[in-house]
Amino acid sequence: MGIPPQSLANSVQGLLLLVAGLALAPPASAQASDDQSAAARVEVAQGPASVTVPPAPLPALPANNTQQAPDNSAAQTDSAKSKIRAGHGLALTLSASMLGFGVEGVYGLGRYFDLRGQLNGFQFSQTVNDDGIRYTGKLRLLTEGALLEWHPLAGRLRISAGAYNNGDRIGLKSLCAGSGCNLHEFTIANNGTQDPEIDGAATFHRFAPYAGLGFGDALYGSRWQFAVDVGVLDQGSPAVSLSAHGSATIVNNANGTSTTTPNLGTDPEVAAALADEQQRAQSGIDHYRLYPVISLALGYRFNL
Repeated sequence: MGIPPQSLANSVQGLLLLVAGLALAPPASAQASDDQSAAARVEVAQGPASVTVPPAPLPALPANNTQQAPDNSAAQTDSAKSKIRAGHGLALTLSASMLGFGVEGVYGLGRYFDLRGQLNGFQFSQTVNDDGIRYTGKLRLLTEGALLEWHPLAGRLRISAGAYNNGDRIGLKSLCAGSGCNLHEFTIANNGTQDPEIDGAATFHRFAPYAGLGFGDALYGSRWQFAVDVGVLDQGSPAVSLSAHGSATIVNNANGTSTTTPNLGTDPEVAAALADEQQRAQSGIDHYRLYPVISLALGYRFNL
């Protein structure tokens, strides 16, 4: 007896499903656990008899034997922390700036703030000529400062503000030996008793506020750090003073007359000439109130 066409189609479909099920079936160890579910069968009628075909099992999921990916969150957190200031520790720094050579101490006050103490100093001497007077000039730089530093991004960028005890001073001295000193229309010469002397000085305000911007911080990153700062020191207008000492012969170059005085400091003509010279010098340096400061520093951090 032949098989009805519809039964043949159903049988072919069942065989295809069986092949697909065998191809996608899980391993034997997994298949054994599914025997109870495989008990359900789909019966396909084939004429008077029926063919029992196992249903196509669902594709088995691969066994959960893959290892869990390592958790890198801790490493990423450590990496992120390395890009943020520790906010603690103590650093010592050596610097070279327009305030001289200095030593600094930096103490962390938290993630965003530091306290910096500085001591700077330098001396330099040079001979200068001003209005016929030959001066030996000496520049003394001496500052002690305390700065509060803000790190707005918790990194190397910082904004500094504070103040200095400013001991900067410019000293001038002229010994009127030999041919003497020219002071306006006068010539001050040695009279053989004592070398006459003209002294000058320029001093600054003791309290000097400071504001600046810097990059680099000894409390960030590696123990050794290089830093650069640019700022402005408000030192006030320098105060100029001139004085004369010693005995001398004063020659008036306009009329050729000369006088001898035992003390230049009490001579009215010399005092008037010095006052005029002092005013000229004062007007020439009044614009030096704001003093630019550029600093380079190398620091080392000690963790506390």
